[in-house]
This record gives sequence, C-alpha cells and structure tokens, in this order.
Amino acid sequence: MIKILYFSSYREMLDCENEEIELPEDSMTISKLMQLLAERGDQWQVIFAGQLPVLAAINQEIVNADAIINNHDEIGFFPPVSGG
Repeated sequence: MIKILYFSSYREMLDCENEEIELPEDSMTISKLMQLLAERGDQWQVIFAGQLPVLAAINQEIVNADAIINNHDEIGFFPPVSGG
C-alpha cells in the first residue's frame, strides 16, 4: 500500500485530496505510477499524461520520474510553484 497526496490546483482539478492504493508491481517508479493514474481518463489524463508539469515527492523529498516507489511510501504530486 502507498498513500498518494494531491496538492494545490491538482487537488482541485481531481476533486481528490489523497488516496491509498496497492502497488500493482514490485518495481514501480513515479513515471509508471503517473501512467497508471493517467489511464483513469479525464482530468487524470490531463495532469499525468504530460499535458501539465508535475513535481513528485516520495516521503516529502522531491524526486525525478525514475525514482523507485516502495511499499508504505507517501507520494505527493503538485504543480511547480513560481515565486516573485
């Protein structure tokens, strides 16, 4: 099981704050998880199929798309932030 958190505008677009899912395979990466989420269609596809920039974190640490997800990890997805 992993916990996925959705932040900022992505939480609003998906109407989902968090969820827990079973890892469908042993060597799951952020990229593979994003593909799996995109298969849900609609707004999920808009966010996770590359139409929008997405930052990811595993256990509150920013990671790249090749990062390995382990059982019991907490994954966060959020849009890039801009400052001024």
